[in-house]
Amino acid sequence: MFPYAGKGPSDLRDPEVQREHVSYSRYPLSAVEELLRVLRAATSGLPQVRCPTLLIYSYADRTVPPDQGWMIYHRLGSADKTIHWLIRSGHVIPEDVEREEAFEQIARFIRRVAGAERLPRA
Repeated sequence: MFPYAGKGPSDLRDPEVQREHVSYSRYPLSAVEELLRVLRAATSGLPQVRCPTLLIYSYADRTVPPDQGWMIYHRLGSADKTIHWLIRSGHVIPEDVEREEAFEQIARFIRRVAGAERLPRA
């Protein structure tokens, strides 16, 4: 009936990034079924994930609710898993106000998993 659903405003907190951010103004509803299929497959595969895992979420994300981060964390099969929470960023964390904190967490995680002696510090 309706090929598209409207999309609300971005939840980016960085005003400069908000001005330059490219985004669709609506969602194509034809993709919803495919998205749901991918989400079911990804969720059912979480127990098979055995590698070290870092999850980064923001409590201010209006797209993915915080309980989804915890659900993924608890279903992961990895014994080495970390969840890091941000409080001010929106959904697009690598572009938002806490991006440097996220990048530092990622760099720390990679250094720890790969062995700090093998990777130079930035």
